[in-house]
Amino acid sequence: MSVVQLSYTMLLGKISSKLGVETPDCIVTIAAEGWFLAYVDLTIVRGGSLIEVARNWGSLSTDYMTAREDAARVAIQRMKEELGLQIKDANYDDFILYKNLYDAVALQNSDFVGQLTGLRSEHNLLKDSYATVVSEKADAINEQIRLHRELDDCYATINRLRPSQSSMACDPADVGSAT
Repeated sequence: MSVVQLSYTMLLGKISSKLGVETPDCIVTIAAEGWFLAYVDLTIVRGGSLIEVARNWGSLSTDYMTAREDAARVAIQRMKEELGLQIKDANYDDFILYKNLYDAVALQNSDFVGQLTGLRSEHNLLKDSYATVVSEKADAINEQIRLHRELDDCYATINRLRPSQSSMACDPADVGSAT
C-alpha cells in the first residue's frame, strides 16, 4: 500500500485562512548536537478581547522539515481542541468506504468460490454417472446383440436337426393301423 505524506504546514495555512486569522509562523531552532526543535505560536481569542498566545512544540528531529511538520501537527491538534474544529479527512473516509466495499466483495467472492467448488464436485459426479450409464447401456446393447446371435445360431441348429415336415408327414390311417 502506498503512503501519502501530509503537509501539516499547508493544512495549518488552509485552516487559518478558512477561519480568517493570520497564518502562524513555524519557528525551527537548533537543539543540542544537531537536533531540530520547532514550535508554532497560536493566537487564541477568548471572550472577544482576551487574547492568548499558545506555544506548541513539536518533537525533536534530526530533519528540519520533519521538526517543522510535527510542530504544525501539534498546532492543528491544539486548534481542534480549543476551537472545537472538526477536520474532515476525505482520504480516510474514502479509505473506510473502499475497505468496506472490498470486504463485501471479498465475502461475495468467497461465497462464489464455495458455490463453484460445490458445482464442480456435482459436475464431476454427474460426468462420472453419465459415463457409467453410457458404458452400462453399451454393455447391455452388446449383450442383446450377442444373445440375438446365439438365438439365431440356436434356431439354425434346431432347424438343421429337425426333420423336414414333408418326410415326417404320416398318413393318419397308418397311425391307426399300427396299433
